[in-house]
Amino acid sequence: MLHEHVGPSAVRLTFKDPGHYLIEARASSRMTSTVKGEEFGELADLITTRFASSGSLGGVYLDRFLDATRIDVETILKAVQKDLLQLRKIKLPKVAWTGASIYQSRVVGHEIIRRGGEVVKFDHGGSTGMNGWPERDAFVELNGATRLVMATNAAAEFAKRSDPERLIAPVHHCEIVGGAGYPHLKLISRSHKVDRKRGVRRVMYCPTFFRAHFSNPGETMGEPIHMDFTLRVAEALTRLPIDVVLKPHPQAVSPDGRHYAQDVAQVSYEKFEDVMDDVDVFIFDVINSTTFWEAVCTHHDVILINLGSMPMGDNIMRMLKRRCTVLDTKYDETGKPQIDLQILEQAVMAPAHSADPTEFRRLLALEE
Repeated sequence: MLHEHVGPSAVRLTFKDPGHYLIEARASSRMTSTVKGEEFGELADLITTRFASSGSLGGVYLDRFLDATRIDVETILKAVQKDLLQLRKIKLPKVAWTGASIYQSRVVGHEIIRRGGEVVKFDHGGSTGMNGWPERDAFVELNGATRLVMATNAAAEFAKRSDPERLIAPVHHCEIVGGAGYPHLKLISRSHKVDRKRGVRRVMYCPTFFRAHFSNPGETMGEPIHMDFTLRVAEALTRLPIDVVLKPHPQAVSPDGRHYAQDVAQVSYEKFEDVMDDVDVFIFDVINSTTFWEAVCTHHDVILINLGSMPMGDNIMRMLKRRCTVLDTKYDETGKPQIDLQILEQAVMAPAHSADPTEFRRLLALEE
């Protein structure tokens, strides 16, 4: 979407990864005296206590959690402050456009804003504002930006409803505006190009990603728990008279190029857009994924397994239920999500119908 704005704006762009600025800043500090940061003990205590208040730990387990987490939080706060101070030493642009919400982009954006500059961030994927989680949107998306460009005016209004602008206001101003639609969604066909000669239904399960403590932003489930859930769902699907393929997120693949479920089901490592047409039914367990929004912008059947780990606003949930088959889960006494496999089977094997993507294409691709 950033590229889409270059032509009409007549802005001359020069590309530089925000991480390069951070590397330059950190290198410059080693040539000078060490930055003396503030002590963050009190703030670390406050953040850690807030973490603990949202859970059900007690007694010795709570004490252990507070002790371990407080050290991590204070270490992170000191590292961030050091980066911010180091960035003051280097040359930065007065205006920056970015399509990323990673740490490097946010911290560089903060320094540009401190100097009176402008940082325009372009939403990437379609999930912002859809999850009913303003704290997440304020911290991840609006943080380090003066303007957030959403796919369309309608998408911008969705994002504004939970008022993340108010949450980021004490730090800096950020305005949410609409754009001309995601160009990649405009290129995705509504049509259903399935090879009917195959004779069996092809189902693609697209689980979210967890690997080495790295997970989909906002996901609250532990890595082993989600891994167990993915394997159970994959195994259940392989027992049905269908053609099953797992399409993991690229970041879920281990360094050796393998995915942990490939011994259970066929795994596709191809680009999602290259294989999505040859699928009858998509199964997702998260909405904050570019591939999910691509799928709902087609006529393909989509099943959404609602793990309940991410809040979703009433408006988007109503839209999802009109477009998708939404299956809820329950958590057992061990904290593992459980889905009724019989209901999942019924959803997968239900007669194909022509799902209408118009509502989502209008919202994200600016199509009538």
